[in-house]
Amino acid sequence: MIDLDTLEITTLAEKPELYKETISLIESGFGYESDNSFEVDFAPLVQKRNFKNLYIIIDADNNVLSHLGFLEKKIVYKDKEFPIVMLGGIVTKTEAQGLGLFRKLYEHSISKYSPLFFVLWGSEERLYNKFDFYYAGAIFQNEGTQGLKETYNEVPMSKLSDSHKFLLKELYSKAAKDFWHIKRTDDDWEELYKITSTKLYMDRNCYCFRGKGRDLTNIIHEGYPFVGFRDNKYWLPFPGNNSNVYPLGMFKVGNKSYLDEFCEFVSNGRLRILSVDKVVKLVFEGQELEVEIQDFIPGLLGPYPLEEFQEFSPQFYFSGLDSI
Repeated sequence: MIDLDTLEITTLAEKPELYKETISLIESGFGYESDNSFEVDFAPLVQKRNFKNLYIIIDADNNVLSHLGFLEKKIVYKDKEFPIVMLGGIVTKTEAQGLGLFRKLYEHSISKYSPLFFVLWGSEERLYNKFDFYYAGAIFQNEGTQGLKETYNEVPMSKLSDSHKFLLKELYSKAAKDFWHIKRTDDDWEELYKITSTKLYMDRNCYCFRGKGRDLTNIIHEGYPFVGFRDNKYWLPFPGNNSNVYPLGMFKVGNKSYLDEFCEFVSNGRLRILSVDKVVKLVFEGQELEVEIQDFIPGLLGPYPLEEFQEFSPQFYFSGLDSI
């Protein structure tokens, strides 16, 4: 029997000794088996420098009952950048489910952040809709039509040379420059190199990442140039010749001022935001309108934008390495 009055919300920065138990809870909740590791697949989320953003609920005996992680990033396009916050590792111990622990964690922590968007990946659509997260953005998944080039070589992430790392940064910049993409600092890259569960293939002018542990099996989720590979599915930030479109993730509006600035930028001044709640009040081409939030987010970001917004609906390039 769980005594709700004795539960405590804390972070792994305050309780680092509970790190291993927290990882065990996440892996159990996500159905991990012994040959895969959440610590590896989602290394950036669980690095020590991010412990302050990993929230847990513990009982009086220091047992971890629930976890909710946040990872602060920036998206950039040309000379504009905005903060986003990604949510991941969302789990509650089986015997503690149905007690509202996720809501407690969420309401305790969400107000500490003020990004343009919150983004999460999950299948519990009805649950996350209650917190104003809605599927939006677009990934175009193509079926491969050709094999890996003969010049491609698999390069283990654990054995990257300085020249490999330099080339990866250069090629990622080329792949991402025409889209809203995750900004990667040198520290960010060092954390991505710890995702040794992904397979990296490279030659002098090309690279791709395939798979990520128990996630993204046989999917090429990042690469340059944008070409196909036999027996693999591959993600594009734009429609291909043989592509199926899927939502990029679940998005929630964060800071209204950022959203107004973002909309003004992508629309070249045609769209401005007046207020955001369950209804978004906006001005489009001089006309005041009201759009319900569940229609506005995918209506702006896609994958099927509103007719009025189609001309300037932003395109995102989020790799499988970046998702948590």
